[in-house]
Parts: sequence; C-alpha cells; structure tokens
Amino acid sequence: MRHINRSILALTLTFAAAAFGYETDDPAKGAGPTADWRNTAQFDQVDEIGTGDIHKYTTDPKYITPIVSYIPEHPSVPSPRDILGYIAGTEGKLTRPADEIRYFEALAAASPRVELREIGDTEEGRKMHIVIVSSEDNMSRLEQFQGYMDELSDPRKTSPEQAREIIRKAKPIMHITAGLHSPETGPPEMVMELAYRLAVSNHPDIKNIRDNVILLITPITDVDGRAKVVDWYYRYLQNFDSRDYIPSMSPPYWGKYVFHDNNRDGIQISQMLTQNYVQAFRDWHPIYSLDLHESVPLMYVSGGTGPYNRSVDPITIREWQWAASYELAELQRQGLQGVWTWGFYTGWNPSYLLWVTNNHNSMGRFYETFGNASARTMERDLSNAKYAGKDLTSQQWYRADPPDKKVTWSLRNNTNYMQSGVLASLNWLSQNGANLLDNYYKKGQNSINAGRNEAPHAWVIPADQDDPSRVAYLINQLRRHDLEVHRANSDFEIDDTEYAAGDFIVRLDQPYGKHARNLLAKQLFPKDAEHRPYDDVSWTLGLLYRVQTDPIEDESILENEDITLVTETVSFPGDVRGEDPAAYAVKHQGNNTLITARYALKRFKINAAEEAFESGGETFPIGSWIIPHKRGLKGQLEQVAADNMLYFYPLDEIPNVPAHELDLPRIALLHNWVSTQADGWVRFTLEHYGIPYDYIADFTVRSGGLRSKYDMIIMAHQGGASAKALVHGRDPKFGEHAYTGTKEFPSHGAVDNARNITRGMGFEGLQNLESFLNKGGTLVLLGSSGVLATDFGLVRNVSRAGGVQTPGSAIQTKLLRKNHPIVYGYEEINHVFRTNGPLYSVPKKFDHWIVMQYGTEPIRDEEDDDKEEGDEENEDGEEEDADDDESNDKPSDKKTFLLSGYVDKKDSIEKKGAIIDIPRNDGGRVILFSFNPMHRYLNHGDHTFVHNTILNWNDFPDPEPKDHPGLEKD
Repeated sequence: MRHINRSILALTLTFAAAAFGYETDDPAKGAGPTADWRNTAQFDQVDEIGTGDIHKYTTDPKYITPIVSYIPEHPSVPSPRDILGYIAGTEGKLTRPADEIRYFEALAAASPRVELREIGDTEEGRKMHIVIVSSEDNMSRLEQFQGYMDELSDPRKTSPEQAREIIRKAKPIMHITAGLHSPETGPPEMVMELAYRLAVSNHPDIKNIRDNVILLITPITDVDGRAKVVDWYYRYLQNFDSRDYIPSMSPPYWGKYVFHDNNRDGIQISQMLTQNYVQAFRDWHPIYSLDLHESVPLMYVSGGTGPYNRSVDPITIREWQWAASYELAELQRQGLQGVWTWGFYTGWNPSYLLWVTNNHNSMGRFYETFGNASARTMERDLSNAKYAGKDLTSQQWYRADPPDKKVTWSLRNNTNYMQSGVLASLNWLSQNGANLLDNYYKKGQNSINAGRNEAPHAWVIPADQDDPSRVAYLINQLRRHDLEVHRANSDFEIDDTEYAAGDFIVRLDQPYGKHARNLLAKQLFPKDAEHRPYDDVSWTLGLLYRVQTDPIEDESILENEDITLVTETVSFPGDVRGEDPAAYAVKHQGNNTLITARYALKRFKINAAEEAFESGGETFPIGSWIIPHKRGLKGQLEQVAADNMLYFYPLDEIPNVPAHELDLPRIALLHNWVSTQADGWVRFTLEHYGIPYDYIADFTVRSGGLRSKYDMIIMAHQGGASAKALVHGRDPKFGEHAYTGTKEFPSHGAVDNARNITRGMGFEGLQNLESFLNKGGTLVLLGSSGVLATDFGLVRNVSRAGGVQTPGSAIQTKLLRKNHPIVYGYEEINHVFRTNGPLYSVPKKFDHWIVMQYGTEPIRDEEDDDKEEGDEENEDGEEEDADDDESNDKPSDKKTFLLSGYVDKKDSIEKKGAIIDIPRNDGGRVILFSFNPMHRYLNHGDHTFVHNTILNWNDFPDPEPKDHPGLEKD
C-alpha cells in the first residue's frame, strides 16, 4: 500500500504496495516492528502505544492506509492521547466539546504551527472555533495572505498582471468543517489527530502541505448539537453494538432551533452557526472548503450527478471532478475499497453551508464516510443498499472497487478513511494551489463578463411596494451575501418601464454577479433529469418574499452612473399622520410586521375591516386595521411605525363597515419527540415576530385541560412522518428515556425537557385534542401534520393523497374565499412555496371549506359533478392515490402554474385545496395547510397566512354552501 507523494522516488522508497504485517485475528500485530507502514513512518518517531491502538481498533487491514497507520511522537507537542487519554477512533469513546477544545488549546500552546481562534457564539452560549495549521513562516504572515485573497476577490480592482504577481506569493487557504450534523460522530474525533499530524510530522508530504497550504479547521461546527449527542451516547447508546437493535440514535434536539437543516441555511443565514461560518469565509476567502459528513458506505467524495446549478461557474464543477478524480486514484492506489463519487447528490441546490464557497467563486465539496453514529463497532449489511439506482456493492465506472456486502465497521475505520481522504485532498491542493488561485480570480472575471454580455444584466427592485419590510429584508439579504446593491439617484426608464429615484439596482457585472442571478432568477428543474431532486429545487427570492423584482434585458442599465452603492442596512421610515383623529387605520397589504405591531399594541383595541373602505382619498383593502383613538395611542404608534415600517393614516370618523376585534389568542406550539426540526423553524419564526407561545409536548396533551389554557394549538410540518408516528411517538421498548439536564448529562433538557420522551400522545392525547376542539379551540396543522386530523378522525370529510412531487417549488394559487381573514392582504391570483407532502380534498358539498386552491382552473367541472356520489366514499379520510396522468393542459397553463421549481403531476395537484378551514359540527375548527408556510425561515411571503390565522382566530366566517344549506360544518 502506498501513500500520496509527488516524487516517484519517494513513492518507491516509502509506500511500496505490500500486505500488512499482521493477522486478521490479531489486528494489533499490525503495529509490530516489521509492519510495512514503518517505511512511511521513517521520518518520524512513533508513539508505539497510540499506534498499537490504531491497529487494535481497525477491524481489517484493507480499511487503513500507511500514513494513518501510526501516530508521530513529539517531545513537547501533545497528541490527543496525551491530553484525553485515548486516540481518535477508540472503541466506546466520544469526545465532548469542552474536552476537544481543551486539546486544541494545548496543541496551539505547544506548537507555533497551530493557532486556535474563536469565531462566534452559538444560540446556547457555547463558542465556535477555527484551528489554523500551517508552517511557522506562514503562520507569521497570516494577515498578509488574507490580504492577497481580498485582492484576488475583485478583478475590477486587481488587474491580471497584479493577480499573477499575487498568485506567485499567495498560499491557498482551505477550510475543513467537522461536526455540522451532530450524530455523524466521527469527524470531530478525526480532526484532532489530523491537526496533530500536520503540526508535528516530518514526512515530506506533510511538510509540503504545511509549507504550501494554510488550513482552517472548524473542529465542531454545531457545538450545541455535539454536546447533546455525546451526552446521549453515554446516557443511552454505549451498551448497544447492533444497528438492528438500538434506541433512537439521536437526542430530540441538536441546536436550539434546527438540526439537520443547519446545512440548509446558506441562503437565509438565519442561524448563528451559519452567520459565524459566513463571517469566517469573509475574513479568509478560502478557495476550497471541505465539509466532513457521515452516511453512505464506505466513502463518497462529492462530485454530483447533475443537473448542476447553472449559476455555478463551470470551472468550479470541473474542480469538483478534478479533486474527486485525484482522491479516487490515490485512495485506490493505497488499497481503500468502497471509495466512490458521482451517484449521490445532484449539485443543484445552493443552500448548503459549504455552498457559501461555491456561491462566491471558491470551490466547496464534502465527504460522506461510513459511520455508525456511535463509538461502538458494528456488523453492517450493505447487500440491499442502492444509490443512483444501482446496488452499492456493484462495480460501476464511479465505484471501481465496491465494498463487501457485509462489513465489520468501527469508529477507527471511519477515522482512517476520512483522514486518508483529507490528506489526499490537501496534497492535491499543495501541488495545485497556484492553479486554483488563478481559477478563483478567473471566476470573478467570468462573473463580471457574464453580467456585461448575457441578459438579464441587472434586476431592479422598486422601493415603493406593498410591504416595505419585505423589500428591506430582500435588499439586506442580498448584501449579507456580499452582493452589491445600488440605489438610483433619479428617475429613469428602461425596458419600457419607468422607475423612481430610490429604486434598487442589482447589477450583475460584479464579482459575485452569478450568485445574484442565482438568487433572483427563476429555477426550472429539468423534467428529464435522470435522478430525482436531492432537496429544494427553487429559491427565487422575489417569489419567496413576495417582492417585485424586475430582470432588465437592456444592457444600457450598466451605463447608468447616477446611482449610489448601498453601504448601510436598509430600512424604511414608518409614519403616523394626523394630530387628533377619531381613529387610525393601517392598510392590510400582506405586511409581515402587522402581527408584531399587534402584540406591541396589545393594550389597545384594534378592529379588522371585513370590507374595503375609503377615507381621505385613500383606499383601505379588506382586513385593514381601524384603531379608535385613545390617550397615549399616538406615542405608541410612532414607535411601532418606526420599528415595523408601517403607515398609520388618520380617520375623521370610524368607517361604517362591518369589522371584528383582533383578539390575541393563547397559543401552544405542539411538538412530538420523534422530530423537532420543523417546529424549530416555527419557533424561530414566531420569536422573530414577537409572537408569544407555549411549547408543549406529548405529556401536556395527555394531561388534558387544553382548552382552559389555550385558544389555538399549532403543529408544524412533520416531513414524511406517518400519522402513527405523530400519535405513538418514540418506541418505548428500550424503556423510558429522560431528556433532562443532570450533572452527568448537562446539555440535556435544553429547549424542552421530559422525564420520558417515549410513547407519544397516544389515543388519550387524541381524545384530549378532540375535547379541545369540542370546546371551541382552533387546531392549525401545517403541511404534513394534517395527517393527524385526516387519519385519526379529527376531521371526517377530508381525504388525503400523496405521490405528487413539488420539491420546494413556487406554485400558482387562487383565492376562493377572498373575504376569509386567513387570506387578508393577498391577491386573488398568487402563489405559495410548496415542498413535498400530502394533498387534501373534500367532497363537492364541502367545497366552501376551501379558502385557497392550487391553480386557477374551476375547482369543479361537469365530470366532477357527476362523481359527487362517489365522493361519499372518501369521507373517512383514507388516502387516495395521486393521479398518474402527467399531462398538462396547454403549455402556457403549465408555465403559469409552475412559477419556479418542479412539479411532476400537475393534474393531481391543480384544483386541490391549499388552505382548508374546517368548522367542526361539535365545535372548534381545524385549519389545514397543504404546504408549509414556515419552511426554513425561507418563504417569508407565506408567513402572513399564519399571522392572519392567529390574529383572526375567533372570527372566521361559516357560510352555508349554496347547494346544500345547513351542511356547512363537519
């Protein structure tokens, strides 16, 4: 087996391929004096004890390479074993965050080649870090190298001649992240040994890496999650060594709000983890980021199947493939089986954390190394695993040496594979740094030239729109992505449209102009793609935020010099007009901040107009607020107006229109312990708007008395969870599992806590939800959580269907009940952002429950009328199969129906209910959203549907259907 080296002589000398010198029944013999890896280790002293442990915990010699077969010994720089008492990958050992940072502090204190820096806080108050590793000379000039990257980032300021001189002096910077997904337990262990090896080894390849690369390591990216997962392992998992019989592998929470979706926040940059990572990128401009994950056997090095994101420079895609090809060849040459590329992940969605680099002219990739989510060794059966439609254990062009059908896998195997891959990648970078630096500069040039030569050349975003807060949010988000935004100093006309002074212009002739195009343009995922989408397929910010964004085809937009660069956070002034009116009014135009204002004004009476009205030359749409004058009101309004970008108009008299008072409900957000991810996004969103709520779980529902405490219970989207899982929760067969903070497990109990998180709400809880509804409560079910109602009888006359693919797409909708308070502020023809999930339908006689439908076609036609009798058969809520007909009506209809993204069965979703308001005959009501209006803090334009539901919770109309009087309720 061989180790990576540029020199043929060194390869011959140090890494001649040979069998390992130990027997499989006693792997520790692989540390013996005649082992072949000792040729590799000849440049270093060897820590014999730690090296013996490597071979003890490696389950087969084919799962290790020479360079990771030993641990160097250093007289003054401590290894992880010196500080922690064990090596990375030790059976049964996982390292807590505080201990890992304690090791890096010791390493940095002892070695001039290592520095540890804090890069920010987490939501729970822990610290995030980066570890910097390079040669002593490089470490003494870090600011100089950071400056070089700043200069290469903007080809408008740095000429090609200057760039060539900078590249001659610069060093490529690489950023490795570990522990983003906390149950993927291996990477934080591995990077401790990696950093130590890079700091102390005298091997020529390691010295070459130190001299020619500046390496940044984030040893634990989700620090809060790592703390919980390690505590969970020691609390519940350490005595189990079979994946077929083991308790839940994950605690109910990782971070404060999200867990797996912390790798889907790259567009919103909402979580502190993401913000810290983005700032680190801004500070260093690494040309290469590598995110270390665990999942598929035995090691996947990313390259993507395609379709690729068209806004990523083709150079970047070729860099993905270049790096992957090098790693595959080197790791194969060293004998590692089961290393592959291509058949996992598309390369389409830009919201992953590592895509911060791809979006900004660098190159971001990831590894998936096989892991057990545990520190125990386990027997794993791979015989039925498939990826890209092929058996994982089959030989393919992208997997020349597939893994065995059954493997004995250890944490140390995981460490060996991952560390070998990273060292291969570092060696590739040390040899090709100048090329990659030149590519980085070239991609900036390409982006500028694409803005100049390809339409659209810019986007114009009018400043005067219905909701100033969403306009401001969009502009500020673009700037958080380091995109340049200008404001027009004077009126101008372009593309036959007049624009006003103060309107915003996003020119695409800028270094990250392709990224701006990516965020503002519409996406159409190819229908003929060989593989299904890996994640959301659209992210058009104008649609997501409901902000008008106009692409400009006329290249003369780039000649408009009467513009000013936006350099400060954008906000629009609110206003309170009139001195002593009878009342104030606020136009309801879908403003997201109205709900924040209502809570700020909770001591004042506010009415919502149930019809449009006019006053003082202004037209106020349905849902607009009427606030009777009261002492102290104006001063409060002035603060609220400023904080929320709202305009309060004076009314000489109270309008003579029907209205209802906006009472504030007592809200509970109901979660289960199976998955708290989507409700974490709802929590984050509610807290952003200042909406108070109680966060309740199964025990509270089982205890009853819900109506005495709450007026409204909200349940978040539940992904693909079954109704059975929502009711019965975590499997209790392993006994009670507490999630409470203790001296031994201090991280537990964060967010919510319980002495037993198994069992679920059960039928007792369902009965109490029924009682809550019978006593007039409102149950709001977002996305797939609606199956709780349809499958367990909380609603009777609603059926659900699945099988429709809308994986994160903007889809046209139409209001059927334009006077319904849930849709106040929305146009009759609008759109929502829909991920995959169930659809809901009702028999014809209950069509009046549908507040908003998908598409604009009449909800019933003659054929539907003929089927009315058959509708009775589906009143029990059983699932219907989605229509297999993929045909669409006219091409123009299809284009209008799908605004951005992908839909595979238009006929099966069109005319279905998007929002259904079900008044129950026994009392209360159930509100079903067949989309998730609070998806990853992304679709801000859909938030007001939920806000309206909260503000008008006890004033929803119950019209009788014209064809069936008296049948309005369920």
